[in-house]
This record gives sequence, structure tokens and C-alpha cells, in this order.
Amino acid sequence: MTEGGEVRVVVGDVRMVLPRLAETDGRFDLVLVDPPYEKGLAAETLALLVRGGLLTPEGLCVVEHRSTETVLAPEGLVLVDRRVYGDTAVSFFRAEA
Repeated sequence: MTEGGEVRVVVGDVRMVLPRLAETDGRFDLVLVDPPYEKGLAAETLALLVRGGLLTPEGLCVVEHRSTETVLAPEGLVLVDRRVYGDTAVSFFRAEA
């Protein structure tokens, strides 16, 4: 985001919020995802982001998850970094070039 850009925080059930955002709000430069661990919601959220076209071409999606859990990038995203902090991991995804 450039200096002076707009910031918007959206809180809610990802399965309801993302489809609504896809219809009305355009795309985002940064999406932070912190779903309940081991419920499959990280992968589902990434798929919804891709399906809705919600990331800008330079956009970044950061997903927090259990370090023993592997979050696979759906078609359209690529894993660019993964960091582990104890039992927590943070995975960084970008749109495929």
C-alpha cells in the first residue's frame, strides 16, 4: 500500500464475508487470515480469495496456522515464505505470475 492509502478491517465468518466482498469491494493488497487451527479453513479461505479475485496482482495473503499443518496454495497462488514460531507457523502467499 502506498502512503496515504486506505485501510479497511473486515471481521466475520470468512465463508460469508469473502463472497460478499468479491461482489462489492474490489481487491486488496494485504489479507491477514487467522482461522481456528486444524479446521481446514486456511485452505478454504485461500480458495475463496482466488475464486473472488480479491487480491491485487501484487497482493499478499498471510495465513497463521499450526506449525504441523501444511497449507497448500490453490491454483492461482504461490507460497513465497513460511516461518515457524514454536507451534505456530505463518505462511505468505502471492498471486502466480
